[in-house]
Amino acid sequence: MPFRKRYLVPFLAFQLAACGGRSVERPQAGFVGRGACVECHAPEVAAWETSDHARAMAEATPATVLGDFGGAAITAGGVTTTFTRRAGGFFVRTDGPDGALREFRVSHVFGADPLQQYLVPFSDGRVQALPIAWDTRPRESGGGRWYHLYEGETVAHDDPLHWTRPLQNWNHMCADCHSTGVRKNYDAEAGRFETSWSEIDVSCEACHGRASAHLEWARGSEREQARDASRGFRTPLPPPLPPSTWRVVDGRLESPDRPPAGPSPVVETCGRCHARATRVSNEPAPGARLADTHRVALLDEALYFADGRIRDEVYEYGSFVQSRMHRAGVTCAHCHEPHAARLRLEGNLVCTQCHPASTYDARGHLLHEIGSSGARCVDCHMPERTYMGVDRRRDHAFRVPRPGLSARVGSPGACVACHEKEGAAWAEEAVAARTPRRAARPADDWPLAIAAGRAWAADAERLLARSIGDPDVPPIARATALELLARSAGALALRPIAAGSEDADPLVRRAAAGALDVLAPEDRLRIGARLLRDEARTVRLEAVASLASPEVERLDESARRAFSAALAEFRESAAADADRAESHLGLGAALARLGAAAAARAAFERAAALDASFVPALVNLADLHRAEGREDLCLATLKRAAEIEPQSALVRQAIALALVRAGRLADAIAELESAERLAPANPEIAYLHALALADAGVGSRDEGLRRLEAAHARFPGFRAILEALAAFARERGDAAAAASWEKRLRALDAPR
Repeated sequence: MPFRKRYLVPFLAFQLAACGGRSVERPQAGFVGRGACVECHAPEVAAWETSDHARAMAEATPATVLGDFGGAAITAGGVTTTFTRRAGGFFVRTDGPDGALREFRVSHVFGADPLQQYLVPFSDGRVQALPIAWDTRPRESGGGRWYHLYEGETVAHDDPLHWTRPLQNWNHMCADCHSTGVRKNYDAEAGRFETSWSEIDVSCEACHGRASAHLEWARGSEREQARDASRGFRTPLPPPLPPSTWRVVDGRLESPDRPPAGPSPVVETCGRCHARATRVSNEPAPGARLADTHRVALLDEALYFADGRIRDEVYEYGSFVQSRMHRAGVTCAHCHEPHAARLRLEGNLVCTQCHPASTYDARGHLLHEIGSSGARCVDCHMPERTYMGVDRRRDHAFRVPRPGLSARVGSPGACVACHEKEGAAWAEEAVAARTPRRAARPADDWPLAIAAGRAWAADAERLLARSIGDPDVPPIARATALELLARSAGALALRPIAAGSEDADPLVRRAAAGALDVLAPEDRLRIGARLLRDEARTVRLEAVASLASPEVERLDESARRAFSAALAEFRESAAADADRAESHLGLGAALARLGAAAAARAAFERAAALDASFVPALVNLADLHRAEGREDLCLATLKRAAEIEPQSALVRQAIALALVRAGRLADAIAELESAERLAPANPEIAYLHALALADAGVGSRDEGLRRLEAAHARFPGFRAILEALAAFARERGDAAAAASWEKRLRALDAPR
């Protein structure tokens, strides 16, 4: 796309602002709507009108509804859902919150490509997303049909995934990213929503921010405009300069349009909706750091494969920040025209903006015939995964295919996606034979550390510590490694946690704050006191959650004030999501640790009242009963949780521990056996099950020890198992065996 000279002035103004150029102080700006933008920005508004952002949400009208409401019906999970249209609007007959069939009015449509969902309003202001979606793809591509988003599953009315329950609530889960200027407006006393927006779709101010001050700036004189480098915006978003302005430094591309310090405001603005994250502020301003507004998910096992490749629905941000492109200063807008929200160029041309076609769009690099499907850059470097049944999304980490590494860490490699019959070993050999060998880079092997940490491997702590300390490893991977290292609570953890607490990236500092629990009290308070004053809100909130305990009284006066201020932020963040059971759970957990039992109980009970299927609230309430010595009430609460979620291994484990305290060891063993069957990859449950058997009596002692040894073989890096094996060996007088187990235990802490 040709470079427009008119972009130059605002870009330079942004650079001045970023370097300390003067910005005018003003009161909170207001929303003006895109109608006020079109006078000066007609081309951008016209491009926006063709975008998916323009169709993110709309009232249900004949012009916006794409699905067949002419009496069409679909049966899924034992429920027949029927779609009809009458003069009064669009209606659906399906199972309601009690499981009975009834008719609901559709108020809004949600999205348009490749599927469209439909929203139903309730009398308490809730708006819920139906589970049946319309496949908007052409019929020849399999579209033009109704389908269930959880195809093949039975989602009953009491299932957390049922469309009438909180997980499908538009007000909290969806609205913020499908409309502009959303205010959730939940009244906790009345238990109802009055959610509002400035514009129903994703319009100009969703990305640029409130624009009333910008209008004032635009109407001012040239002299007045020159005095305000921000042009009336809190964080002006610079357009990307074309790749021709990039330069190669030490073999790496560097972009001149990256801000002098800190994350790109463009990437952070897109990340507000294109990240798997939880919002922690009331109305995040576009361009603000995500570390101040959203708690971005790390590379959790349920979300990402060990090499960082997308697994669950995580959107793009978490992948993109793993990439070398992000590190070099590439932003979303280099590849995507931000107003039309489409690629700037088609096919490989979007990549050869920066990567010379003579080298990268050539047979020698592509390893496939030019023009074939395998010769598309995206198929090797951006493999796709399908979500919501029909929505294919590409991984934005832009990683180099390494079939052997993918196989070692259990990740689906890009090569095997097409060459499934040939397999990973064949693909590894094929790549090695056709491409020059590049020097091994230690930073490329962080997936091995993540995989080892997840598996409790014997060398996990060493590998994780090495990855955490390597500045060339992406920060989101270093933060994940730090989180995994903290689980082991070994001697190798202190130095990475201390270093992580001073890392330049807030994701790593947040992980360090979350790991404070494993440190000795002196180290925890010393490092925590600094994190309570961190510049990033998410780091401060994590530090509060870790430090909440009576020991905060040991902090000096300044640190105690910082704790109080951060705790106030913690409460404020929880209050902003007072409609969510998870929010009350987090607040209750902090209050319980601070010794405020009555307030903690109220928070847990409120969480359970908001969502009857939210088992963690009951588990924490039971633990509060345990701490108060009310064991009967503890066990009764846990059994209630098991009735709601009988397949929860953690609930079974908690019941087992309650039974052990009650002296009912045989019943506890039965619960632990169920728990281990439900969660065979959980080392703590395997450990507790083996211990319970070993303690049950002479007849089962040998079985318990056998299970301990088997558990060690599966989880060689899990310390408690080794400690138990050494203790049992000493108890039976086998000094050699005890020494052998203790040697393996010491080896976990030995840096290599």
